[in-house]
Amino acid sequence: MRSIGIQFDRTPLDWFYQFLDPLLLKNNLFESIVFLHSQPPGFNIFLGGVLALGKTPSVILFNLLYISMGLITVMLLHALLRYLEVPRTLSLAASIFFMLSPPVILYENWLFYTYPVTMLILLSAFLLYQYLERPRSSTLILFFSTLVLIILTRTIFHTLWFIAIIVWLLYLQRSRSKQILLCALAPFILISAVHTKNMILFQQTGFSSWFGMNIAKMTLTVPLHKLQEDIDKGVLSPIACLEPFGTPEEYHRFACFNTMTHIPALDMPYKSTGYPNYNHLGYLSVSQQYLKAARHLIIKYPHYYLLSVVKAIYAYLQPCSDRAIFVHENRSRIGIWTTIYEDYLLGNRLRSLWHTTFKNRYGQGRIVHLNFLFFTAPFIIGWSLYTLWKKKLHQSRTRCAVHLFLVSTIIYVTFIGNMLEMSENMRFRFLVVPFFYVLFCLFFKQIFKKSQ
Repeated sequence: MRSIGIQFDRTPLDWFYQFLDPLLLKNNLFESIVFLHSQPPGFNIFLGGVLALGKTPSVILFNLLYISMGLITVMLLHALLRYLEVPRTLSLAASIFFMLSPPVILYENWLFYTYPVTMLILLSAFLLYQYLERPRSSTLILFFSTLVLIILTRTIFHTLWFIAIIVWLLYLQRSRSKQILLCALAPFILISAVHTKNMILFQQTGFSSWFGMNIAKMTLTVPLHKLQEDIDKGVLSPIACLEPFGTPEEYHRFACFNTMTHIPALDMPYKSTGYPNYNHLGYLSVSQQYLKAARHLIIKYPHYYLLSVVKAIYAYLQPCSDRAIFVHENRSRIGIWTTIYEDYLLGNRLRSLWHTTFKNRYGQGRIVHLNFLFFTAPFIIGWSLYTLWKKKLHQSRTRCAVHLFLVSTIIYVTFIGNMLEMSENMRFRFLVVPFFYVLFCLFFKQIFKKSQ
């Protein structure tokens, strides 16, 4: 990619909300991870491990690791397509197109957890197939371990998701229930240990203390004058008027940012890079107050919440390479290919037929228009559920189970992501984009068979 000017973007390390201070990651990793409440620990451990190597410039190591992840992801996609008996030519074409698509190029050169988690989700489907075909304990342990890595990296995947998969496997493999439970035990204990640590240290059971700030975004459609009415009545905190994820100065009325725990990850209002430290102890209180305010607003104004869900789904169905995410020069360096991909392959050209502009209460606007994904995504999910129900593809039991895992994962990410947050939701969809590729290939496989 260097031949076309693509450079690995490691700038998120300095300022992204989700990352601890890079100096703490490099020099005080263990303590900082123990007292990490804002995020699951997985990706920060990865960052700290690479930074601790020290001698080689981190950007080179990160770049090499992401290139390796890219190769693994493409090989896993191709292998999964072949396992599901997609014709060789179609499997190869889909894998190559995926590898060369703008979203993959951009995410592969962007230091964030989206690309590693996408690889792990694909790996989980690969391992599931391997286990169902040859039920070895080693494969099952790897499968559950992969699920745990996903949960410990990305908050959208909850422990209940892990438990649901265990229950589903117990149903599929009743005669192997002991093997399944034993192989799931150690991964489940690891997840439980993180939950317990957060409960003891921070009186929260979740892996992220940001739930309140995230769900508060779903109330940004409520007009300010309605907020003020409730504030005047004393039933709503004035914090509801502030946009979530503000600076410590903006929240000085609502929380203490002069803590003295002598733990840098909790006491530093700002990182050494000059950006807010959202793992500061004060943000625990801020997020809890946002959560209380959001509950009040969602219950009182459910129609505004539903409007936020619609907006979230709209963002979810935008191209994963959207400029709302990628402001780095890499996007402009593949500008022609990105334009072709977004405007003609995904259908952004439909904005010439109809578009409008929507603004939230802070005056932040976005042009709203349709694209092909609004039609193809629901269609392929509906088709997959129908074919599984009617057994139209005449697949083996293993292939049916893997097919169901793909569809249910897409539905899970779509539902959870769009019900609980409204921002860069197209980034959530990238996590399951390879699964969409597989489903479309299965669809074309069926169409091809019918035409013969």
